Amino acid sequence: MVLWLFKQFRYLRSAAKSVDTPRQLAAGVALGMLLGIVPKGNLIAVFVSMLIFGTRVNAAAAMIAAVAFSLIAAYTDGLTHPIGNWLLAHPSLQTTWRKLYDVPLVPWTSFNNTVVLGSFVAGLALTAPSYQISLRLFTRWHLRRQAKAKLAEESAEQVVEQTVEQSVESGDEPAANDQPLMTSDSLASSVEPATHEVAVEHPESPDIANAAGTSAASIALPSTTIVRDRSAAA
Repeated sequence: MVLWLFKQFRYLRSAAKSVDTPRQLAAGVALGMLLGIVPKGNLIAVFVSMLIFGTRVNAAAAMIAAVAFSLIAAYTDGLTHPIGNWLLAHPSLQTTWRKLYDVPLVPWTSFNNTVVLGSFVAGLALTAPSYQISLRLFTRWHLRRQAKAKLAEESAEQVVEQTVEQSVESGDEPAANDQPLMTSDSLASSVEPATHEVAVEHPESPDIANAAGTSAASIALPSTTIVRDRSAAA
């Protein structure tokens, strides 16, 4: 018995977690309650079942409610029998009952049974309150689910943002053992060939000295004429 109740609770929980709206869930509970209270084996139960499966209500919630109220209905016959007996025996309704009994298929509803009629009337009276109560419960359930889903989404976004920030920060920091890169100026200075001025002595020439007006002791050769590379000299 406990295991069966646990399974029914799991089914109800899965029905509440479905994509249906709270109104569809509440309508399913209300129709399931009506189906559970009414005795089976008549057209009233068949008609209520057609409403459950032919409309856009949550069928799982309706079936669970029908099973739950069927267990309770066995103990409510003492309350529904007086209601049905009072309606069937009322003098002002005798003509109505006779006319309905002559309509085709209506006798198969078993409305002349005091328990069937009393249970159907009691179920109709409880449909609106059960719908309102179920609607409030399922609305709260739906709002809690939305809040949890939103909180989980925000936390996931924060985790992703923190991960991205950490990866960016770790990628921008240089390694401790990295050596500074050589710039183009330092590279050019390292490969630039050294130049020397070579003083070449020339014999004194009176003509050159007289033309220049001074005595030329040495001539500085330009650095481009100096060759230090053995392969280039060859």
